[in-house]
Amino acid sequence: MKNKSIKHIISTLLIFVALIPILIVGVYTNYSQTKSLKSNFESSTKNSVLSFQAMIAQKNKNNMESIDTLVNDGNAKNLFKNKESPNWLFYSLEAFRSSHSEITNVYLGTVKGNTIFSPKTDAVNSIDPRTRPWYKKAAEMKGDPIITEPYKDTSGTNSLMVTISKAVMDEKDSLVGVIGMDIKLDDLSAIAKNTKIGKEGFVVLVDKNGSIIGHKDKEKLNKNIKDLNWPKEILNKGIIDKVKIDGKEYKVITEKDGATSWSIVGFLPYSEIQSELNKYYRMIVIISLLSLAGALAIGGLFSKKIINPIRKIEDSLACMKDGDFTQSIDKGETSIYEMELIMDGINIVREETVKILDSLKSVSSDVKESSDILKNITEQSEMAGNEIVQVVQNIADATSDQAQSMEGSLNSISDLSDKVENSMENSKEMVKESDIVRNIIKDSGQAVKGLKSKFELNSKSNQELANKINTLAESSNKISIITETIQSITEQTSLLALNASIESARAGEAGKGFAVVAEEVRKLAEQSSTSASEIERVVYNINKEVKDILDKMYETIELEKDTGDKIDITDNAFNTIRKSIDKLEESIRNVNESQKIIYNNKNDILNKINEASSVSEEIAATTEEITASAEEQAAGLKEVVGSAEKLNSYSDTLNSLVKQFKI
Repeated sequence: MKNKSIKHIISTLLIFVALIPILIVGVYTNYSQTKSLKSNFESSTKNSVLSFQAMIAQKNKNNMESIDTLVNDGNAKNLFKNKESPNWLFYSLEAFRSSHSEITNVYLGTVKGNTIFSPKTDAVNSIDPRTRPWYKKAAEMKGDPIITEPYKDTSGTNSLMVTISKAVMDEKDSLVGVIGMDIKLDDLSAIAKNTKIGKEGFVVLVDKNGSIIGHKDKEKLNKNIKDLNWPKEILNKGIIDKVKIDGKEYKVITEKDGATSWSIVGFLPYSEIQSELNKYYRMIVIISLLSLAGALAIGGLFSKKIINPIRKIEDSLACMKDGDFTQSIDKGETSIYEMELIMDGINIVREETVKILDSLKSVSSDVKESSDILKNITEQSEMAGNEIVQVVQNIADATSDQAQSMEGSLNSISDLSDKVENSMENSKEMVKESDIVRNIIKDSGQAVKGLKSKFELNSKSNQELANKINTLAESSNKISIITETIQSITEQTSLLALNASIESARAGEAGKGFAVVAEEVRKLAEQSSTSASEIERVVYNINKEVKDILDKMYETIELEKDTGDKIDITDNAFNTIRKSIDKLEESIRNVNESQKIIYNNKNDILNKINEASSVSEEIAATTEEITASAEEQAAGLKEVVGSAEKLNSYSDTLNSLVKQFKI
């Protein structure tokens, strides 16, 4: 899975932070706005329906007042008491009808079966009003008006009409007859047409049987809602959220007229509600897009404040990983406190590492120089040791020859007299040879003293080198302490990231974005810890190499001590040889003097020769010891040469390691 950049994460977080509240507010506002819009539409529709209902109620009230006026007319009440009352009543009915355009007919049906009808017509003479429903029901009600079901006008207008009738009672509360008036309902359709609900909504007036008696579309008048496939529920008082009529959805609000039991049904197209909601939805989308653009812009702006320091840290660590410690991190205008701490820590590590590498470079150069000097000194010491062995061997050979010569003298004692002179000459030669040996011993002693002085200088240099290597080890330990400090800082950063994750988890959905940032901070801390571990590993390798060099130096110092002891032994041996040579010279002189005496006294000469033979044996033994010591010294010098070569190799390795770093 490809890792996401901090810029992408911050932008995503800001988008969520911007959009989630908008979505929450949008959803809530959508709910409340939808509820409010529906409530407003319902209120508006209901007001229109109630207004329509009020108009109908007012008309009914006017009609009831009109019929009450006619019923209370004195001519009607005294119809059978005064002969002129029928005529006067007719004129009253005519006047009433003329003043009310919506009333087509006004009439009185008497208990005797007669009818006074306005407008005047002969057709009523053949009809007994007492058989008509309007008469029967009104007569039964005795004072309460009745309204018939709507019906079509039979006079040819096809208009819908209703009849309102009421019983006329005389002073004795006896039935005189029933007054009725036929009212056209055309104005109800006009009112329905002029009653606006929204933009395309309308009002329909339906009687209790489901017949439409008021509609903006005249073609639907007097049609039953069953025939139009309208749901019967629309006649019930109340609100129906959605009703599909003629393929279109409507919100329906119904009110009942108490006097007529008619249903006033208001139809509001659902598309109008949805259209208003769509306007609001578009506004939310526009706000969301603007918020998204703002979040992206802010995310791009603020992510740079995090990304730029991280890139600087990444570049610096990459350079240090490759051994380049020449570049420090420029904090610039970094405003993030934790980033400044990390940058300062890395800069401190770089500076301390540069100091250590400088010291290490200087120490490695000193080690190289000292190892070269030690190598040269040991090589010279080896050559001097070989020369000492050769000189001692010559002395041994000379003493061996001398012993053989003494033995020949003993064997030739009978010819002593003749050869005393030769012996004296030989004694002179021996004195010369002893002088030569003495000079050689003197030179060898000086060489041994010079070797001892060189060894002391070399030992001092090695001790100083060991001290510098110890200083280098202490500097490396300081780096380890610094890396531990960085580890501690990264652990504290990880702990802060963990605390941020916990707090974001407590914050719930609103804190998820901060959990992502905390996670990225934790990863950055892990990367810093990894880099510190890498530095610690490099320092560990340096410490290991320094320890190996230090161990070899201590071995070299111990070897130098052994070599110094051997040199002291050799010096003592040369002193012993020198003393022996002195004794030898003295013996030779004595021999020379003895030869003179031997010349006169052979027995004394024989004794002296025996003494000289013993001295020769001692010299031979001494030279053998010196030879053995010289050989041991030569072997020790070879070991010193080998150690010096190893030290030289270690110094080369240390130099190559130091050169890998750029400081």
